[in-house]
Amino acid sequence: MVKFENKSTEITMAMDAEGKDLRILDYADLIVMLLNNPPKQGWTTSEMRLRIKIEDKLENTETDSTVEFEEKEVQKIIECLNMPWSFKHKAIIEFEDYLLSFK
Repeated sequence: MVKFENKSTEITMAMDAEGKDLRILDYADLIVMLLNNPPKQGWTTSEMRLRIKIEDKLENTETDSTVEFEEKEVQKIIECLNMPWSFKHKAIIEFEDYLLSFK
């Protein structure tokens, strides 16, 4: 088992159309973004099962709390790191470096 710390970032996301209600994202939010990016070969049910299992572990995870992942779950998250981001931010690089430290 791998203990994953859900760290906060400086990345914000608008929660309303006007952009007035901002939410600060944490590593769990970024992992969910990675997992929602479709695989190049498309979705298989086994791919869906593993990704949803990981997402379920992250649901309602508070910032600065710890989540335990199995090795295969960590490897899946790392595999998804090649996602093209629609923005750039140094927190994404820090996030990736943190994940790669489990390799």
